Amino acid sequence: MNKYAKYFETKGIKIVGIVSDRAKALVKLGSTAYLNVCSMPDLFHFMQDIGNLGGLQIGKKYKKACIEKSFLKQKREKLSDLEQDIIKSTDKIIEVYQEYRQETRSINQTIHPFNDLNEWTETATLKKNLLQSICKIGQLSEKLEINIDTAKATKVLHQIPDIVKGVENWVKSNHEKINGWVADKVITTVERVWFESLLLPTVYWELQLERTKNGRKNPKLVAYYQKRLEESKHSLFEYLQQEEILEVRQGVLFEMAYQMAKSFQRSSSQVEGRNGYLSFIHHGQKGIPTNKMKALTVIHNFDTKRNDGSTPAQRLFGQEFPDLFEFLCQNVTGFKEPRKRKAKPSNSNVFQR
Repeated sequence: MNKYAKYFETKGIKIVGIVSDRAKALVKLGSTAYLNVCSMPDLFHFMQDIGNLGGLQIGKKYKKACIEKSFLKQKREKLSDLEQDIIKSTDKIIEVYQEYRQETRSINQTIHPFNDLNEWTETATLKKNLLQSICKIGQLSEKLEINIDTAKATKVLHQIPDIVKGVENWVKSNHEKINGWVADKVITTVERVWFESLLLPTVYWELQLERTKNGRKNPKLVAYYQKRLEESKHSLFEYLQQEEILEVRQGVLFEMAYQMAKSFQRSSSQVEGRNGYLSFIHHGQKGIPTNKMKALTVIHNFDTKRNDGSTPAQRLFGQEFPDLFEFLCQNVTGFKEPRKRKAKPSNSNVFQR
């Protein structure tokens, strides 16, 4: 164990994997010389790379085709043969675009630790599904005569093994953790069946549904997560009717499942959101002073909250911290008084005779 891993161990923190946008410095953190953990590509940037591969050009052709088709359909006179051919070509582009969107949703639905049967995802199946979707996107691009850049295709394909490894690493570490709970008699064999095959998938899909907030842009993806959640809940309730598990134990196991499910991260969106905000401030004010940067970091770590009311610092260290505003009011004192302006000389003598 190197000094970096030892440092986090002294803080009571165990790092099992990292998610990054594949920047060389961040990928290097996962190497044996530093944290010696699995480094998984960020899903958001992976989808961006797929868009650069052919999706952006397909989207441009789709928008143009929709405008042309709408214009021709508004014509009251009979369409000429040439215009009929344009309608057919626009229909083809729209069909290709819809198939492309289906493949991107398929990629999003594939990168999960559970398969369609709520069993642990198998590495070979995950890799196969991702490669099939990438190949299908390449074929769709060829239908519209879009040339695939070799360098962009290589960049996408090189990320697939690391994505598969990231999911496999999470599944393996948590599977071993559950086995350890059974061996240490933290949970019984009956509770393990309920926890591993029913409770954990249910909590996981509920968290995924909460994270997919933009339903207007991803209505089909939201519907997919809702379906998975409803199916999981149905199986969970059926099992509870057959097996008796005390309500107290249900609450304990639910908290264990929640902590485990939320540990699966496939996107660094929170960090990227903060970076985007800071970039905006940099451009707007020509840079940020060092002291202001420190203050923004404190606000981000100790004051920004999720829906459950937890801050990044609470989730990282696993302990409560005082309210930031109350802490400042109690500990930061000695503020300087406002500057007193000098009294202006009276001009009353001007009116004196």
